[in-house]
Amino acid sequence: TNGCTIYTRSATIHGEVDDPDSIVIVEDTPPCLGDLTGDGEVNGADLGLLIAMWGTPNGDLTGDGMTNGADLGLLIAGWGLCN
Repeated sequence: TNGCTIYTRSATIHGEVDDPDSIVIVEDTPPCLGDLTGDGEVNGADLGLLIAMWGTPNGDLTGDGMTNGADLGLLIAGWGLCN
């Protein structure tokens, strides 16, 4: 882990970890930021929902209370399958 804390929903460790306490299991978290549909992937369906929620707090990914370009940027940055 090289001195870094790793947050994950689950972990399978193959080999050795220099500091096992640096791996923090965080249960009940969404699969990934931007996955508005909850299907395990950020894709066109999520983009459609984000656009439909534009200007409202419902698609807010940044926590600023409004769905806007910053949220779109996060959604695009997370595009693809969730880890």
